[in-house]
Amino acid sequence: MCLILAGIHCYLGLHVVERGIIFVDLALAQIAALGTVIALLLLMGHDMHDRMAQVLSLALTVVGAGLFAVVRMREDEIPQEALIGIAHAV
Repeated sequence: MCLILAGIHCYLGLHVVERGIIFVDLALAQIAALGTVIALLLLMGHDMHDRMAQVLSLALTVVGAGLFAVVRMREDEIPQEALIGIAHAV
């Protein structure tokens, strides 16, 4: 399993570097943390490791990745790396 995981990460890492979206992992990590915070606010008094917190965190991460993919297809004056940086900061 470790060899398969290392191979997948190498392959995806090469695509990230080729496209110049190096900080996408940081932005997606912040979006996942936002999902966890929202889940904690909705589930007041529950554990941070509750299933709902994990599901909401994963859902927001998938939505964020989808938005980054859609933004990549548009031809704008703002580069994709700048939008990723803005998402990370927000």
